[in-house]
Amino acid sequence: MDTVITSSGAMRCHCVRLHRGEDLLLSIRQLAQQAGIRAGVVLSAVGCISRGRVRDASGVNLQDIPEHCEIVSLNGTVSAARCHLHIALSREDLSTIGGHLTEGCIINTTCELVIAELPELSFGVEQDAETGYDELIFAHNALISGDNFVPGNSFYFFVKCLLTIPLCCGILYLTIKLIVKGGMQMGLQQTLKALADPTRREILNLLKEGKKSAGEISDQFEITAAAVSRHLSVLKDADLIQDSREGKFIFYQLNTSVLEEIMLWITDLKGEPENDS
Repeated sequence: MDTVITSSGAMRCHCVRLHRGEDLLLSIRQLAQQAGIRAGVVLSAVGCISRGRVRDASGVNLQDIPEHCEIVSLNGTVSAARCHLHIALSREDLSTIGGHLTEGCIINTTCELVIAELPELSFGVEQDAETGYDELIFAHNALISGDNFVPGNSFYFFVKCLLTIPLCCGILYLTIKLIVKGGMQMGLQQTLKALADPTRREILNLLKEGKKSAGEISDQFEITAAAVSRHLSVLKDADLIQDSREGKFIFYQLNTSVLEEIMLWITDLKGEPENDS
């Protein structure tokens, strides 16, 4: 990966050339993390791939593209925390296919990327109850007056870190206090959050019958397949379910070991009943 960075006003551009064999999505993630990009967008992408993989509009199914394609469009948001990108590809017969960019799009000869970084913004994610997904949120970075406090300046980031330390210490103190007081295990809060949603609890009930594909699970609900996919992702992040690929399909099953740990924790929390004499 060859990279050149240039700045102009409120925008910093990262000009990148990817080489044969590099994964398009992984390369963009690597660039965002190494450059510390908190908010960016893809301005341009010109190149070709030897094979590709995209997620279709259902939000569930992955489609492999085992042929050479030209990249005719790539757009979306980029940050060190999250890259959300859509791609359009032109096949050898000049038909076009596209979808959500996933790992597996391998560069054939080259790909010339231009990514614009917006130093005054930060991109984050927040769960949207309506869609079931972690959706993008925007925030302005705090600007401190003074010639030395310029976004991107190392002194600016040093001072920002100093201002953040008390907050981090406070969060750490409260976390340790909760663990000591309640015997809370790592990840318990995330697990309880996952169980708080009735749709996710119903998915767990379905999986008691055995492993099921994403399509089989979606058929049991009136919400969109994309929303079901997000619920499955939350359950997987909480280690309540496990997934496995069989051909083109992804199957899900209960992670019984984690469920047993939760039951043990609840039993310990209740304590032994006192015997009245």
